[in-house]
Amino acid sequence: MANQPSGWRAKAIELAESFYIIGGAAWLMIRPAVLGIVTAIGSLLKSLGTWWAALDGLARRRVALCGAAVLALLCAWTWSDTAGHWLAHQRGMRPLYAVKSWHYQLDKGNVDALAKVKADALVIDYATGGGKIPLTPLEVARLKTGPDGRKRFVIAYMSIGEAEQFRYYFKEEWKSDPPEWLGPENCQWPGAHKVMFWHDSWKDLIWRGRKAYLKRIVEAGFDGVYLDRVDIYDQYPDRDSARDDMIQFVTDLSATARAMKPGFFVLPQNADDLLSEPTYRAVIDGLGREDLLHGAHETGKRNPSQEINAAQKRLDLLLWEWKPVFAVEYLQTTAALNEARKEMLSRGLVPTFQPRALDGNDPTAPVDLKKDVGTSEYAKANCAKGTTW
Repeated sequence: MANQPSGWRAKAIELAESFYIIGGAAWLMIRPAVLGIVTAIGSLLKSLGTWWAALDGLARRRVALCGAAVLALLCAWTWSDTAGHWLAHQRGMRPLYAVKSWHYQLDKGNVDALAKVKADALVIDYATGGGKIPLTPLEVARLKTGPDGRKRFVIAYMSIGEAEQFRYYFKEEWKSDPPEWLGPENCQWPGAHKVMFWHDSWKDLIWRGRKAYLKRIVEAGFDGVYLDRVDIYDQYPDRDSARDDMIQFVTDLSATARAMKPGFFVLPQNADDLLSEPTYRAVIDGLGREDLLHGAHETGKRNPSQEINAAQKRLDLLLWEWKPVFAVEYLQTTAALNEARKEMLSRGLVPTFQPRALDGNDPTAPVDLKKDVGTSEYAKANCAKGTTW
């Protein structure tokens, strides 16, 4: 007995013996079926070989042609959607895809200065004076002609995931007595409050009401909207339907906008994980993407390759539909900017380079990142954990 294993060794041996017995019994039960399948496959291959050997040269060519035709039909069926999007592009139904340059500026907007910007598309705030003085239809129309005399698109920025204190709809009493859908302030962007975007009251303010934000933008003559903070849905992990709610929000907003103005563009910013949904891609005309290559974790720092490649695969879903990706990088040196431009163009993106403040200044001008609102360095220096999103 002294030589016999004890304790955990004995239990392990006993368990192994049990698996051996059970596995052997199971194999005996399924062995006939496995042998039958293998035999059937072998017989089929042998029959096909005999049949092929009996064919003359002409018959073999016919079979080969039929097989090629079937494969071609399968390929055509698989790529039918892509062909449809290509045809839509050829018929002029993807006008944004022709944009080769764009300018992104939200702060310190001045119509005279913006009119001199050389770009195929402008993404700007719908109001000047710190967001308090809406652009008039005449001013928007002026911006639709670039300094070279060519027509261009003018698209209005609109946040749908945060409520901004400087907007016309924000009431002073909300600071002390907020409505149920209004959340805390984003420390990284002071004055911007997270919203429970699925609430009817927020929908009424943004796109559904008689004096909704979207209606004001359409009536001012803008060509489309650039939707920010679509990714806010990710900040509600306890709401199982948050992702679907955001897709529905953008879908309804898009339908409403196009009912008011056919051909109106809808471009979300970021949240490219939603691109996996064909129904979502169908209601948008392109995408804005921040920090694809650099800056996701630290200003100017290259993002991990696996993050870049994963994001590019999602963006390619949209690019294969002939819908553009407007990409913005916040870089601080001319060398980094030039290198990034080459890479972005090689990836099929439409690049622009701006300061994080989006105020129209030179992006390479020196700034104190810890005091530059919106940067990750500012958040680390000034915000407690859980106060940014």
